[in-house]
Amino acid sequence: MRGIVDTLHDEEFSNYICAECDTIYEVFHLKCPSCGKPGTVQKIEITPKLYDDEFSLLNDAEMEFIDPVSASNITPAAIQNEKTPAIYKTGFELFDDMFDGGIYSGSVNIFLGRPGNGKTVFLLKIAELYSRSGLSVLFISSEESFAQLSGKIRKLGITSPKLFFVSMMELGASMREIDRFKPDIVVVDSVSGFFKKEIDAIQSSHIQIQECLAALSREAKNRDIAMLVSAQNLYPSCIHEYESLSCLADALFTLDKVHSNIMILKAKKTRFSDSLPALAFHCDFSSISPVDVEQLGISCEGLPETGEVSSIGTVSFSHIQGGALFFDELEALVGPGVSAAPKWNVGKGICRDSFETVAAVIEKYCKIKLSEMNINLRLKSETAVADQSFDLAIASALLSSFHDIEITKSIIFAGKIMLSGNVSAPADIEKRIKTAAGRGYKFFAVPDVDGEISRKYSENIDIININNIKCIRRSLSDKVLKRP
Repeated sequence: MRGIVDTLHDEEFSNYICAECDTIYEVFHLKCPSCGKPGTVQKIEITPKLYDDEFSLLNDAEMEFIDPVSASNITPAAIQNEKTPAIYKTGFELFDDMFDGGIYSGSVNIFLGRPGNGKTVFLLKIAELYSRSGLSVLFISSEESFAQLSGKIRKLGITSPKLFFVSMMELGASMREIDRFKPDIVVVDSVSGFFKKEIDAIQSSHIQIQECLAALSREAKNRDIAMLVSAQNLYPSCIHEYESLSCLADALFTLDKVHSNIMILKAKKTRFSDSLPALAFHCDFSSISPVDVEQLGISCEGLPETGEVSSIGTVSFSHIQGGALFFDELEALVGPGVSAAPKWNVGKGICRDSFETVAAVIEKYCKIKLSEMNINLRLKSETAVADQSFDLAIASALLSSFHDIEITKSIIFAGKIMLSGNVSAPADIEKRIKTAAGRGYKFFAVPDVDGEISRKYSENIDIININNIKCIRRSLSDKVLKRP
């Protein structure tokens, strides 16, 4: 019987077994269909394999029992013998500031990004910066062979003697390498490619990732090692899965490429700071450096140059990320629902809550039943946009598509839509207008711009005031906006 029960650990649907002939059933039977004997089919209570005696996250030897300490006894003298975490710096000041001055020993930091967006190159350059500062760094690759990794290292021109590389996928072997080298910092690229051979699950499955991440977290704290761990953002719900595992990490970042060599690093969770910082930077095979936030705005990859072009349902907008100003395009397609349950397909990078709020405001004040429409919404770059001034672009794209109004590519939208239907301008509106004018845009749709600012840039760009969501259709239908 024990052998049969063992086989059921991974079979969630196998809940019944005949005590006489050991036949397994998915449903209960009063009489065993196999041997014909009544009353022999019994329900099996299966202990999850993850937590039984043979297969546990922590065994008794690993458990530590520590007496609680009263808050009244926590004094500087009482903790003077406790080891203070070391702070490791790269010398790339803006990156170190993401960790409130430097990464802490004993911490685990996850960098989540889409496949092919440059995570490996980024982590290799960061590892090199740490090693140049005198720290020993072990880079473990679970995705590339040693030959592939060596070629990339030579291409990057990395020659630091304190930076070590190894290619392996099995977690136990990686732990032995960490114990052998005893580095200050470990870079894992990526946890999605690791597997723990004791876990009865396929490589890259959620349970494997969870177990490997838990083991890495324990290793970092037990060995007082700082860890940087990359992970693959393979599908839309991936970020939510890693947020559910964020208790195992000290910081969770998303890494997005918005241009050929420009990346955005945003904190989703951090124990190092009260705020969630963001950083825009250049990263290529030659160097890693901050983006000059005073330069003219950056057009996202795939965005055509500003020109005399107009189209239905496509709007240009600006947004701030990591202190830098970016330009992107939003495409919307609104059509009648073809079934009882219309579909809203919201593309990557667009906050679903923001879209639904804008749609609700349009329904109320513009009298359009978007809830009965099929809607498709997507960004040109698919880069996540967290700027609240993105609301006006969403509303304009939806109304343009619904009313079949062409919009020139020479107009930029920026504004936050309130639940009352009013629109508010971003605080940095002058910077956006100045940058848009410098890039050749002819119009800027924004609410309540100061008269002095309008006069200051009137020779280069026209300001279109949209103070309320009800004004959008009239403004889009205006001849000067319909055609360049």
